[in-house]
Amino acid sequence: MRPGLLSIFIFFQLSVSFAQMAPREYFKFAKFNYEHKKYEDALKMLDLAIETDPQYINAYYLRSEVNLALGDYKNALNDIGRVLSAEDKGSVYYPDYLLLRAKIYKKLGTYSKALIDLNSAILLSAENDEIYYERAQIKVKKNNFAGAISDMNEAIRINPGKVNYYAQRAKIKRDFYHPNYNDKKYESILNDINKAITLEPDEFDYYKFRINLYMESGHKNNALQDLNEMIRKFPGQPFNYQSRGLIRMKDGFYKSAIADFNEAITLVQDDANIYHYRGLCYHNTGAYGEARKDFSKAIEILSEKMARENKPDQRIKIKLAEVYILRGICLHQMGNVSLACGDFLKANKLGVGKGLYYYKKFCERY
Repeated sequence: MRPGLLSIFIFFQLSVSFAQMAPREYFKFAKFNYEHKKYEDALKMLDLAIETDPQYINAYYLRSEVNLALGDYKNALNDIGRVLSAEDKGSVYYPDYLLLRAKIYKKLGTYSKALIDLNSAILLSAENDEIYYERAQIKVKKNNFAGAISDMNEAIRINPGKVNYYAQRAKIKRDFYHPNYNDKKYESILNDINKAITLEPDEFDYYKFRINLYMESGHKNNALQDLNEMIRKFPGQPFNYQSRGLIRMKDGFYKSAIADFNEAITLVQDDANIYHYRGLCYHNTGAYGEARKDFSKAIEILSEKMARENKPDQRIKIKLAEVYILRGICLHQMGNVSLACGDFLKANKLGVGKGLYYYKKFCERY
């Protein structure tokens, strides 16, 4: 048989075999594809399963999960709604159905409905750690941090081996307590992230969290110790060099800071903050020409970012204005008063009054 005819024959045979499969066979293929994150293929198999057997509840449930993974929340909600309508509330699986619908509601931003489903699920299944975890996330969205911590405590009690739970509880505590740390609160957060790192020592984000915690709470030496270790362990992460450079800059070690920012820039070229910080270091060492280049690069990156957004983030506007002021000061010190005054006015136009202050200070008599 010729190769072309062989391919057509194989395709025809496969099509016939798929067409003749029982719903459970379609479901098995769908489950396999879902577990391997081949969501589109899973969806096709589930559509066939449901077309063959419109009462196949498990297929609707899995299709809801697949649509959730694909971001099709409307169809995900329709499918799980059908499951909940068809199933008895006394079913052992009913809490799982409520949990899935709550996840969909969370994605849709309807947090109150998600909370109702999760509360109902806990009444039916009080020892399901994932339900407490999801409810904690909803409570954070509703600014109920104390309630969220309580739920994470329950999730960890039920499943103490789940690494992510410790990291999530640490994050919730930090957001709740920051910036009003005391020794007890700080140690509580640190214990959680340390536990996560112990259980999963190769997770970069856990170290990053701990470094930010150290820096926020004034434990600079601990942050430096972590950063030195992370540069050895994760050499390709610009965060490590940028953070160490920032600490060195604040301590007045400008040349060492510049070396760190140089390393960060080799790894990522579009981070305005790094150019901003390196520009400050150059400025403070009297290298005004290099400082001007870095401030200009930061302005270019931030301006492009604003241009891409329909409604620019106010924080970006403020950051851009601050860099204009820094470049203006640098230009003034280089003797280029005209350009300096232009930068001060640009900062003022962006809504930062300090720009007008510097304009009046350096430019009114110009």
